[in-house]
Amino acid sequence: MQSILGKNGSETPEPVGAEVKGSLPVWLQGTLIRNGPGLFSVGSSQYNHWFDGLSLIHSFTFCNGEVSYRSKFLKSDTYKRNIQADRIMVSEFGTMIYPDPCKNIFSRYRAHQLQVQFLSSW
Repeated sequence: MQSILGKNGSETPEPVGAEVKGSLPVWLQGTLIRNGPGLFSVGSSQYNHWFDGLSLIHSFTFCNGEVSYRSKFLKSDTYKRNIQADRIMVSEFGTMIYPDPCKNIFSRYRAHQLQVQFLSSW
């Protein structure tokens, strides 16, 4: 992905002060949390659609006319598998992952061998 939408985000675990241009209403207090794609490549593999990027959670905290920002990747099962393998391991909306051919060839044999017979003693 070459556009700005496909640029990898990064975690900002510690709050960072944001520059406010103008002024914020006095009553504006609290935290706004947004979620969206933030990691578009893992290792040398890239996602093909901007919906597919791994989730990056953004937090904007408003307090006394000031704003601070933090972000963190959602440590989902997909995220953990991809990071551990250092490549995309799970197919997404627009990104198809090609499975291991040996796994496909032997999966029928394995399924056949693992069939369980249920017998009734009635």
